[in-house]
Amino acid sequence: FLLREMKKQRSSVVQKYSSGRYDLKDGVSFHLYVNKVPCGDAMVPSGRNDSYLRCRKEGSDAGPGLRKGYSYSYQKLRKGSPAYKMCCSDKIALWNVAGLQGALLSQLLCKPIYLETIVIEGLAEENNLRRAFFERFKGISGLPRDYTLNEPSIVVINGHYNVGGGHGGDKKAFTWVAGADDPGGMID
Repeated sequence: FLLREMKKQRSSVVQKYSSGRYDLKDGVSFHLYVNKVPCGDAMVPSGRNDSYLRCRKEGSDAGPGLRKGYSYSYQKLRKGSPAYKMCCSDKIALWNVAGLQGALLSQLLCKPIYLETIVIEGLAEENNLRRAFFERFKGISGLPRDYTLNEPSIVVINGHYNVGGGHGGDKKAFTWVAGADDPGGMID
């Protein structure tokens, strides 16, 4: 989405500076809505008092912290090698430190893009969500320039409308961008 906006002559989302780098236009912000409590640390009522990001081997329970330097090529994955996956709570926690943009776009942006609000639907305690998404990283140091620990607003909607259904939910998402030429659509 952001890359597509950067390629436009007149984007309603990003602006280009003379340095060739981009930033969000004033008034543009990112918000996340999740129709159930994300898997991982956000689902643990008592919580863990550590800051490890965890991954699990495909088809297994959560394993220990991420393994440094461990990666899979596309060919290995096609041959059936199990992939390591990060749980949903840890992905959100990572976004609150590294931003939403990823490594490639971080080279094109003036600064990281962080979530302003996280809305969770379901039976969840805001304190557990805060711990899972950012409080466990309080005191983090040594971050690159312009990176910080983001603390978005957390909104809990304690109702369930069965949007996703089943474990893992429906694998679809809807995006919407107010004022954009292409305001949104369904993502499988």
